Amino acid sequence: MKDIFSVESISLTLRRVLLVPLSNLDFFFSSLKLPKSGENKRLRNIIYAFAGIMLSLPFVVLLLSLLTKADPIFSDMYDHLIDSLHINLTAGRFIVDLTLGFTLSMIVGASLIYASLEKNGTIEESKMITLNPLLGFCFTLILNILLGVFSYIQIRYLFIGEQFNKIIEEIGYAQYAREGFFELCYASFIVFLLAATVLWLCRKEEKNPIYIRISVLLMSLFSVVLAVSSAKRMLLYVKEYGLSVKRISTFFGITVITVSLFWLLMKCVFSKLKALKVIGISLVILITAYSFVNIDRVTSSYNVGEYMSGTLSPDVKYFHELTYTSIDDALKLYEYTINNQDKDGSTQIIQNLERYFNKKQSLFTEREIFSYTYDDIRISKVFKTYVTIRDISD
Repeated sequence: MKDIFSVESISLTLRRVLLVPLSNLDFFFSSLKLPKSGENKRLRNIIYAFAGIMLSLPFVVLLLSLLTKADPIFSDMYDHLIDSLHINLTAGRFIVDLTLGFTLSMIVGASLIYASLEKNGTIEESKMITLNPLLGFCFTLILNILLGVFSYIQIRYLFIGEQFNKIIEEIGYAQYAREGFFELCYASFIVFLLAATVLWLCRKEEKNPIYIRISVLLMSLFSVVLAVSSAKRMLLYVKEYGLSVKRISTFFGITVITVSLFWLLMKCVFSKLKALKVIGISLVILITAYSFVNIDRVTSSYNVGEYMSGTLSPDVKYFHELTYTSIDDALKLYEYTINNQDKDGSTQIIQNLERYFNKKQSLFTEREIFSYTYDDIRISKVFKTYVTIRDISD
């Protein structure tokens, strides 16, 4: 018996639950007495176009929820559109429920009909799962309209519009730019997955039609705008509040998405490129390099440098969340504050740092034997230096 958590079992489950229904959506419409293959090509194409639009709507709702949270200007435009259409909350929920229900019924109906025909021996399961390119094109078309509007707002207001727009003046450019970087990172990742899936499934004779490649190329470019916008907002946020482990991880996530999007763009231009293999190799290299980075030390080093330059206000509490590798920077800040006690708030900073050192030193001496590392020698010297500076200052 195969392990249900094996790669083969998981891939087979995804194939049967998602890919097979999506590649046989015409069964759902055929059951409604609509034209089968070859009977009416024009009406069949209309059916596939309609199915692509309906399949895109759940993702439009998901992306709208992320993008409206990420950008107040886009959210304001969306609210004005809803008001102009006179759609209240009840009507909106009804439309969303109806759309999602119909889309789900298409997928489930196609899956059940396919399973019934396969059981009766009417059809055989194809080894190559593909989607009708027209379905994929209409799917990406709706998403591209949404992403295109949002990308225009980002380019105009975030990158080149900070000086001349009244909306930015009312919100405050710094406040506007510091919002939504996590939502944009999530949205960019979702768009990448959708674009890669469409490019993988929508093939004719092992090749992507030119209109699919162009459509996926646009999706990828819009996703790059989302990733760059997220990075710029994060940089402005870091400039205001300093680095953190979570923010560095977000930067890494944005880097991974951007590199993956680059190779997806190259796949749209050079159809013979083995994008999946190149993306996999790139991810291995990036993750390996990232694993060698001491994130806590990078965080503390940057923040202490900004504290000492006067750009940021010291946040001693955050040192408690970092590992012992950041203790050198805490000592640097302590020594700097001792030598500049004439500055406002220096007494409070010194007291907080002394509490931090006392707590860390207590935990350091109470560790289990298996928790000792090569850094212990350096950390012990830091504690001795701290005690010396403290005694001299007293």
